[in-house]
Amino acid sequence: TDSTPNYTFSSTEAGTITYGGSCSSSTTSASSGNNTITFTSLSDGTYSDCTIIVKDSAGNSSNTLAITSFEVLPSYVAVGSSGKILTSSDGTSWTSRTSDTTSNLTGITYGNNKFLAIASSTIDSNGGTVLTSSNGTSWTSSSVTCSSCPSDNSSIYLNDVSYGNSTYVAVGNTGRIVTSSDGTTWDNKSS
Repeated sequence: TDSTPNYTFSSTEAGTITYGGSCSSSTTSASSGNNTITFTSLSDGTYSDCTIIVKDSAGNSSNTLAITSFEVLPSYVAVGSSGKILTSSDGTSWTSRTSDTTSNLTGITYGNNKFLAIASSTIDSNGGTVLTSSNGTSWTSSSVTCSSCPSDNSSIYLNDVSYGNSTYVAVGNTGRIVTSSDGTTWDNKSS
């Protein structure tokens, strides 16, 4: 979620830094040894074309250093009625994202390298649905199972979800709690 990430590289010569691709920095000189630069503010998204070249005082250019692909995730994700998902890097400007549901979304969390959103619809012994995203911008609807959930028409209406200690925890009506380690297979818990 850091839109100005640092990057450290090593150079055998001091010189002038030239940036290529989608990344840049106000740091334009390198010293011999390790150099840490801070990228100029980046938008949410994947960066796979960033490069660095160091040119020494004799005009010799280094090999092109291709920076390993990385992703800037949104700092804020909000969900709401009719499948609404919004993302923001600063909490002020928001971008609407496409979800493949019209269900009212009532909770969002990040854990286990993915965002997970829950709908206010039910989860029961027949299963249910969650939305997941690795980057906050592209969302996929996934079917879930809950073999230990009630089968007597006392469905669990979910109100919120959180992640901690390697576990997703969703809460719902009448004290219902369901947990999952992967976001797909859920277990009913006693409150």
